[in-house]
Amino acid sequence: MTTSFERAPLALLSGVLALLTWTAAPSCIDSRCTQNRECPVGQICELATGACQVPECTRDAECGEGQVCNDYQCVAGCRSVTDCPADYACLEKRCVPVGTDCGCPLAPSFCVTDLNPRSATVGEVVCSADQPTTLFLFGNVGCSHCRALLDALLVLGEAVGDEAVPPVSFMQIGSIPVDEAAVGTHFAAYTVPVLPDGEALDIWHSYSADWYHVVLVDDHGCLAGHWGPLVPADIEGDVGVEMSAAWTNALTGACPADSAE
Repeated sequence: MTTSFERAPLALLSGVLALLTWTAAPSCIDSRCTQNRECPVGQICELATGACQVPECTRDAECGEGQVCNDYQCVAGCRSVTDCPADYACLEKRCVPVGTDCGCPLAPSFCVTDLNPRSATVGEVVCSADQPTTLFLFGNVGCSHCRALLDALLVLGEAVGDEAVPPVSFMQIGSIPVDEAAVGTHFAAYTVPVLPDGEALDIWHSYSADWYHVVLVDDHGCLAGHWGPLVPADIEGDVGVEMSAAWTNALTGACPADSAE
């Protein structure tokens, strides 16, 4: 017959083994990265997956002829306006057309159907050329970080717009299709338009945007500002100050500060 004294060492050993097993098991803590500084030295944060990885490039010299290092990838692009055709500007390392009375880099045009059931334009085709000064946030409606960033932008908008919050639109990534039902579930607290990208449209690429990027387009059709990737705390710091100034200027109808009038 086994006594309680004899069982004690077995129980202790079982506890030690359980502790070792728990220690060796993968952590349950969400380790998804949102910024490069959250990764080990020499790696960057791949925003689409939230994983740290070694970048393809870190400077233009590491890329081939006619290519530049943009967002740690070698892509066709420009280093300065001299690399672009006439009437084009080099913006975010890409040649973009310049026009309007402001002589500014023009925002690419697109028309898509608003998918947010709580938006005033749900089910309607929204065309960027017809919109007032708007901030576009690039992400996925199911992304909690994207919603936290949207919250921060709406708070900033309340300060910029004084009595009325200036327009903000959410640009849904094309690789993650959504419908009105999905948007309604994830965006129950928001009335901003949700504009889906797609392979044929390729809005993200045309705007040189990625996850957690914010782009300002003004009434002149100018690309009046581009920031990202961002975290909500950025909106409370220097980035928010810069964004607020550009947003305020755009709402007056003035040309962007760096445009050639």
